[in-house]
Amino acid sequence: MKRYTYTLITEETNLGNLIEEAIKTNQREDSIAAEADDSDIDYGEEDVIKEIESTLHDEDFSEYSEFLDNEALTDEQLLNFLAEEHS
Repeated sequence: MKRYTYTLITEETNLGNLIEEAIKTNQREDSIAAEADDSDIDYGEEDVIKEIESTLHDEDFSEYSEFLDNEALTDEQLLNFLAEEHS
């Protein structure tokens, strides 16, 4: 079956060339679409991002880390409570 499929694609009615051309066409269309997507990006927001980054301090990161730890602890406590309740 593999040999038949290979022969069909490579020798019969130039099917291999048609498939190869279709793949190349799809790749060209994909690259054109990707370039169009890149042109939609507004790089003017970089200044806003830099401004926000300059306002963040180590305390902000530590507060956020504590918040995440508290959330994890609360989740764990709730799961334990539910496990005990249904046991």
